[in-house]
Amino acid sequence: MIEYRDATNDDFERLVSLRTTAMIHDFKRHELDLNRTKEFFRKSFKAVYTQMLYMNDDWVGCVALHPDDEYDTELKHYYIHAAYRGKGIGKHVLQSIIERQRLDNKNLCLYVFKESAAIPMYEKHGFVEVEVGDFTHRLALWQKPPL
Repeated sequence: MIEYRDATNDDFERLVSLRTTAMIHDFKRHELDLNRTKEFFRKSFKAVYTQMLYMNDDWVGCVALHPDDEYDTELKHYYIHAAYRGKGIGKHVLQSIIERQRLDNKNLCLYVFKESAAIPMYEKHGFVEVEVGDFTHRLALWQKPPL
């Protein structure tokens, strides 16, 4: 069973490390400077919206759900440690988030790097592309019709 614990600002450095490890292939493919990606994370990280994920007291990842004016909620900073990938943890967390959004009748969006291996997983869960940027796609899952 996955346990959700509130993140604190003290978690920043280990979250940066997890993020960098989880996204290193995307960063390299898009030739992004790691210092720049750390600063981007520093600006977007909000402990109040971030949950640390534990299984049997082992830290397995994190997820953040930020309010979003256009889509109700934005899924951000959703990372699972490499040692725990492929075990259904990420799928379970995503399904739980989607179910909570459905119950609350809230739309959900996220950004994902172009050519990311995660895109098919999001599409399988009903996300559709709504915007294309230089490096990213914005995907959305609607519980209510878009405005």
